[in-house]
Amino acid sequence: MSLSTFPFPRLVQTWQRLLDAVVDLPVRVTATTGHALDSETLRAPPHVRLLAWSDRAELMPDASVVVTHGGHGTTLAALAHGVPVLVVPLDLSSDQPGIGRAVERAGVGISLRRGASVAAVRAALSKLIDDTETRRRARELGARLREYDGAVAGAEALIAALPPTHRATEPSAPG
Repeated sequence: MSLSTFPFPRLVQTWQRLLDAVVDLPVRVTATTGHALDSETLRAPPHVRLLAWSDRAELMPDASVVVTHGGHGTTLAALAHGVPVLVVPLDLSSDQPGIGRAVERAGVGISLRRGASVAAVRAALSKLIDDTETRRRARELGARLREYDGAVAGAEALIAALPPTHRATEPSAPG
């Protein structure tokens, strides 16, 4: 689980609903709360590990489902690792709801409304944990995402946008 590092309104209430939703689920949960939230204010079940921060790349290989607010970073990290996503948007005026809809359209996760109940979150998590078709689609999308080298493509696009007189013909040596 990872919501935002930004202190959105109702962040504590949203976190508590998510934590309450996993109380009876047979899962191990790592929840990264960010530094905007004092995790001591949350009631976490024993099988939930609360961290202020963690490297996504270390957590994703073991994840069955990722719960997020629909931010680009966590959503793309999960999908690039082939992990289904449960989106619970925090900011309806942002792109988070749209990212949730895109996740659903791609068949790689579920998007809930911002104030989704504990029961709705639990049901969505249970479905994603058990849904082999969604997991298969997430793995396929992850494989396609990993085929692209975004840094190289971005650099090539920037170079192509430069006037020819500003383009180096040979890479310059470091230093």
